[in-house]
Amino acid sequence: MNYADKYCTYTEEYEPEHIYTFTGIVINTGKEQSVTVKAPDLFKYRQGAYIQDAFPYLSPAQREFLLSGHMFISKEDEIKMFNYQRARYRITCADGFSMSVQASELNYSTPKISGWDTIYSEVEIGFPSQIVKDLLPYAEDEDDPINTIYAYVPAIIVCKVIANHGNIDDGEVPCMVVRPPANKSIKFTKNWNDENGKQKSKKPKKKS
Repeated sequence: MNYADKYCTYTEEYEPEHIYTFTGIVINTGKEQSVTVKAPDLFKYRQGAYIQDAFPYLSPAQREFLLSGHMFISKEDEIKMFNYQRARYRITCADGFSMSVQASELNYSTPKISGWDTIYSEVEIGFPSQIVKDLLPYAEDEDDPINTIYAYVPAIIVCKVIANHGNIDDGEVPCMVVRPPANKSIKFTKNWNDENGKQKSKKPKKKS
């Protein structure tokens, strides 16, 4: 709950149950938002539980607000409200590891332009749920690797981190192109952005 701890105020209530309510400004809308969690669950999170396990009753948008200060809207609403694209949903891997993977004109990415179909060779990583050795050279704050962002992380490193944690179970990543040695390129354009946050797969055609 990096954003909530640093930038939100909170109130504590004991009746009818012990709860905490965090209130702050949503970064991408400028509106005030409040999120309420149960005290025993907050304790569980502080002891190291993943946020999705500690607060299963919160929506993905509410959990992301506590972590990064963003709340997600539909792409259609985004076009009406902003002249920039919304942040992508935080990814969660099969083993529970999670991180934010962003790329746009407002992020540390290559190219530094917005677009849902833009292909990036470097992206911005934010607030990983645990320390990842491969990401450390790109950390903005080396002394606080959990509560920082990682600038211009090569796509090949991002793919390696995702693979090491069992691949994506939920969330969104930008379209990326991996640039290995010998001037060869491998496109990483899997679409994890369907309405369920799962990878879209094509069924093989039946042979006639």
